[in-house]
Parts: sequence; C-alpha cells; structure tokens
Amino acid sequence: PCRGDDEPVYSPDGSKVAFVRALGPFDREKDRPADCGLWVGEVATGQVEQLTSNDGCDREYFPRWSPDGAQLTYWRWREDQTGTVGTAIFVIRADGDGERQLTDWEMFAGDSDWSPGGEWIVFATHPFQAFPPATTSSPTESNVYRIRPDGSNVEQLTDFDAATDRAGYPRYTPQGDQILFALQTPNGRELAIMPADGGQ
Repeated sequence: PCRGDDEPVYSPDGSKVAFVRALGPFDREKDRPADCGLWVGEVATGQVEQLTSNDGCDREYFPRWSPDGAQLTYWRWREDQTGTVGTAIFVIRADGDGERQLTDWEMFAGDSDWSPGGEWIVFATHPFQAFPPATTSSPTESNVYRIRPDGSNVEQLTDFDAATDRAGYPRYTPQGDQILFALQTPNGRELAIMPADGGQ
C-alpha cells in the first residue's frame, strides 16, 4: 500500500485545502499507483473527501480554486490503452459534483488558473511538467490561451514559434489586467508578462 499527497492549495477563505492524492497498491510493472484523484480537506477538522478517481492513475495536476471558492479548475493527464496521450482542462464544483471537460484531449491543455473575477480560465498548451523541452527536430508548441468557465470563447493569447520559444504556467496578476507566465527560450527560462487579452 502507498499514499502520496501533492500540490496543495488553500480555498479563498482559508477553510479548505485542495490537493492531489495517489493511492496504492503500487503497480511496479506499470510504475504507477492504483488510483490518483483530486481531494479536498477541511482545515479545522482534518476530514478529507475524494472528488475524482482515476483507475490506472490518469491523474489531475495543480488544482486552483475559483475566486468565490465554489469551483476548482485543474488539468488531467490521460493515456489510453493504445498508449495515446492527451491532456485537458476540467472544472468541478467544490462538493465534487458537475465535473466538466473544457478542452479536447488533442489540444494538450494544462496549467489552468482563474482570473480574479472568475470570468476567465487561463491555461497553456503542452504543459512543461508533462512535455519537457523537445529537440529542434521535434519541437513542442506551448502557447497561452483563455477560455470561459463554461467552455466557450477559447482565445489564443500568445503565438510563439515552437522551434525557439514556449510559454507555460500562466497566472493572472491580482488586478486581473495582466498575465504572468514562464517563457522557455533557447537560453533558458525567464518570466514574462502581457496584457490579459494578449499581445505585447
């Protein structure tokens, strides 16, 4: 048996913590736990509740609370029986009901976060954690997008050349008028900022 907790984040009012938990038994042949899911715990009591479950450990990454604490966004890694990989953005109510997939698996979306007003979710394609820098002969495109929490109005905010630059880990500034992100260049990784509606 095994249990591993990761990527904790407080709710806006500080009363709860969302996190990712892996559960045993550990499958050594496939090198992964039996189940991975999104959990929420009460700070005052220590009681926890499992919101999602993924047999074979297709798993969630980096949960983020909506500003009103009513929902969470996160991204999920999926590998099907043929070995085909995909990632997608999801939202779910804080009580575990109403899970919705916002992006197609083939978009390879990840690193999602809410705007301060809750009207947008920002994300990047080919998240760095799952898709490390590729060779110049096989570049991986990573750009920043935003989407409405109901899955409508997908907008691309950056347009980097996959052979040279990649964008990841986008986060809104507290005022919501700009987006901070990590920019991977041939010389390394640095921080960059842009208007919330894209551009330079």
